[in-house]
Amino acid sequence: MKKYNNQRGFTLVEISISIVLFSIIMTAFMSYFIFCVKNCTKQLEVLDDKENLRQALDYIERSIKFCNQEKFIYDETSKTLMGEDLEKNKVLIDLSGKINYEDHVLIYFYKHKKQLRRSINGEHNVLLGEIEDIHVTEIIKNKLLEIEISTENGLSGKTRLKINGEENFYEKAFNQ
Repeated sequence: MKKYNNQRGFTLVEISISIVLFSIIMTAFMSYFIFCVKNCTKQLEVLDDKENLRQALDYIERSIKFCNQEKFIYDETSKTLMGEDLEKNKVLIDLSGKINYEDHVLIYFYKHKKQLRRSINGEHNVLLGEIEDIHVTEIIKNKLLEIEISTENGLSGKTRLKINGEENFYEKAFNQ
């Protein structure tokens, strides 16, 4: 009778090597996975900032288009767009960076809190946050404006707005 010694199994060295190899492979996969998650998060933040920029520019554009564009002028010293709405009420869009509690302010930029706000019935609702600064350049006096908004993360967006303001409209509308 033949006796077989059939004791198959793994030795301690084989098990140790397989655990070390598995750990190395898992560490590589986990570091790649963490890199992908961080990259995806960063890209989502950039997209969110770009969307905020676009929304801020759209709010400003819509506010001007909602009003009578032929009656809008830009005051460079106060960084304010002044005009009339379609119901002939005086309105302001204040981009100076100061808080504005006046009743006829449609939108204002509050630099201290980095927010674009809307003033409705005495309430100051935050439209967008994380806005670093707003620069307004009057390309053609009382005809064409360029508005540039920059975020905390270094992104910026621009728009050009056509206005047809009368030279002496400010005195007519706001000094009554």
